[in-house]
Amino acid sequence: METPSIAVVIALYNGERFIKEALQSVFSQSVPPAEIVVVDDGSSDSGVEVVESLASSVPLRVVRTANGGQGAARNRGWSSTDADLIAFLDQDDVWYPTHLQVLREQFERHTGARPLGWAYSDVDELWADGSTVRHGMLRNFPGTHPKTSLAQCISTDMYILPSAALVARSALADVGGFDERLRGYEDDDLFLRILLAGYDNVFVDESLSKWRMHAGSSGRSPRMGQSRLIYLDKLVELCGTEAHDYRGNRLLQDLAVPRMLRSVGVELIDGLRSGDRESVARSIDQLNAIKPHASRRAQLAIGGIVPAVRTTPVGRLLVRVGAQRLARRAI
Repeated sequence: METPSIAVVIALYNGERFIKEALQSVFSQSVPPAEIVVVDDGSSDSGVEVVESLASSVPLRVVRTANGGQGAARNRGWSSTDADLIAFLDQDDVWYPTHLQVLREQFERHTGARPLGWAYSDVDELWADGSTVRHGMLRNFPGTHPKTSLAQCISTDMYILPSAALVARSALADVGGFDERLRGYEDDDLFLRILLAGYDNVFVDESLSKWRMHAGSSGRSPRMGQSRLIYLDKLVELCGTEAHDYRGNRLLQDLAVPRMLRSVGVELIDGLRSGDRESVARSIDQLNAIKPHASRRAQLAIGGIVPAVRTTPVGRLLVRVGAQRLARRAI
């Protein structure tokens, strides 16, 4: 096949602290992209000025838009270019120099019956100050790579990070890009829909990028809980109540819902430990919303946790124990 062209898309929102390092990692690629599109998602800091001050031999343009979230910004970026492959980079992440080269090679080599929708790799984890605190992060999390089934995709977080992926523009166009209602779970939702549309994917078992975790990361936002419920509604519509995998597990009650309950359990524990009443209240609302879709056993457990959370210190201690059980195995 002809060498496919690559466009880099960066969603920028108040990212002046990290955007220079992110862009420098793009400029340092062994295979330079054809274009860089930075979508300013309604920033109020000087991040755009930082971008515009960086000289590069690669065409770089800034697209300004009202704040609509990462999904909307990424959609604005990829749909504005004709490149064959889209490389998304979060404003606080960093690529190793061979990131684009190695992932593009997967498309050039692909000979399967199914078209290749995306190629992705493992990542190293950074702290805010740039310290590398974990090598090969995906080796430490549950999950199978590459993704080959619906059950794999919904039973645990997919851990396909946009910054670690190269996506075929045709696949993005076929599924309509990111669901702009989501500000959390939008990545899992996108790659699940690409898989369901009949596309293949390839996993490179080496770290080609660095993923930065810090207090401002979107994964820590209260909007994550709202997106979780929207995503759950989509899975309810997709799976219904009777669909099973080949092992007999019900896709919704036995795989998708326990995953959601584990996440809410962790958030509830954190809220109780820190004394954050708003966080605890959000977690309780989440449990009540998820409860109708859960197994009978999980419904009984949730029914015991929810009324006790506003009682005595002893009651709150029991709630914490129950939440820990949810976080470990979703009852």
